Parts: sequence; C-alpha cells; structure tokens
Amino acid sequence: RPLRQLRGDEPAQKLLAEFAPFRSPRSFGVLDAKKLKELGLDNAKKKLVITARGEAREFVIGQPPQSSGESYLRDVKDGRIFLMPRQLLTDLQGAGFRLVDRKLHTFKIADVDRLAVSSGNKTREFVVTNRQDQAAYKLAPKGAPDKPEEMARNWHDKVWRLFPSEVLGKGEVPAAGAPKVVTRIDYFDGSKNVGWLELGKVEVPPGVEPASGPHGAPQPNNGAELYGRTEHTAGWVRVHNDPSTLVDAEKVAAGS
Repeated sequence: RPLRQLRGDEPAQKLLAEFAPFRSPRSFGVLDAKKLKELGLDNAKKKLVITARGEAREFVIGQPPQSSGESYLRDVKDGRIFLMPRQLLTDLQGAGFRLVDRKLHTFKIADVDRLAVSSGNKTREFVVTNRQDQAAYKLAPKGAPDKPEEMARNWHDKVWRLFPSEVLGKGEVPAAGAPKVVTRIDYFDGSKNVGWLELGKVEVPPGVEPASGPHGAPQPNNGAELYGRTEHTAGWVRVHNDPSTLVDAEKVAAGS
C-alpha cells in the first residue's frame, strides 16, 4: 500500500519531539555479518525513514530471535548500528491507530450560530439556539427561529458524532472508487465560515468483500461504503454506513 499523508494527533506531536534531535541510548559502530544476524539485521524487512529539510535518512529495524524486547537500527547510509529506543518502537508499531488524528472538526457547537444542509439538490439553513449547551442545543429553520425541529437536531447529532473507522491519506481515493458527494453541511458564526462536512457514497459491486476496519474486522457495507471529509481531515475518512443517514439528510434539506 502506498504511503499515506495523514494528520497527526497529540501523541504524534509528542513523538515528533523524539526526532529533534534523534538520539540512541547506545551506538555499536559497524558490525560484521555474524553480529548482524545475531541482532536480526541480516534480513530485516522493517524500515524507518526520517525526512528533514528535503533529505531522507533510512534505517533498517532488526530484532534478535531471542530478544527481551530490544531492537536495533542499522543506518543504510554508513552501516552503523544503534540501539533503538524501546518506547519509540512501541509507538511506531501502533502508529496507524494511536498517532492518527481522527477528529472531524476542532470547533464546537458553541462556535456555530447557523448551519446549512444541502442534499438532493436542496438546501436549508438552520439557526443554532442554546448553542452553549452541547447536550441541549436546538436547530430551527432560519425563517422560523422559534420553531426548532427535533428531527433535524437528532439527524445532525448523529452526523456530528460520526467516528472514522479508516482514515485515508491526502489525495487518496477508496479502493472501491471515488466517493460521490451527496450531502454537505456548512457551519457559520455570523458571516464567518467555521467549517464544513461532506458525505460521499461509493457503490460496492455485489460479491465484493467488505473492507477491514482498524482492528482487522470486516465492516458491513450494506451495498455501499460511506465516506466523509471536512475542513480538518487530510482527505476522505470511512464512517459507518447507516442507510438512514443519507435518507434523513434529504428529508432535513427538503423540510419534509
């Protein structure tokens, strides 16, 4: 699979500090072939590539067959061997889940005074009342701010709480094809556009196995995969495909 350009979360920022500068607890210099085999570096497949100021530095990661948890790095450029910081290896092995930012937005409901829902070639604007209370805010049509709509609020709350099961990289397209955008929400505070969310659907041909989630378990696709992207995400993220999400989006946008 090609490298993914992803947005890092707080643990990634902390990990980045380990590379500025990048230090090893111990250096062993250049070792012979016998010692490389003992350290698991003779036929190692794992690599660590660090790119800074346009220059890439590549290390091979090895682990002895009878290791107590220690791993070693071999600098591909000059062959020097280093002891790899143990916590660093742990962080990198779980990078696909632990280090990736899975937030859809960084703003809160309290930062929004109105929003626009577009779906099925129709758009409706809603004002957000009681916005300081995340659990009790209301959505009312812009033309009738004193008449909140419970269905619109419940639907938006479900969309607001969507959580990515897979995060795609910048410019990456799902294996099943490019999502077709069917729903969009724009968020405003006064005249300022605070953010947005687009939901796109990818039809999955019959017989195609569902894609795996972050823990390897297949995710039911109901004949389609649902993806989202926002002002904050690097690209598309896969979310749970509840068929009612898009159906209700059209109802909310149409006012039916």
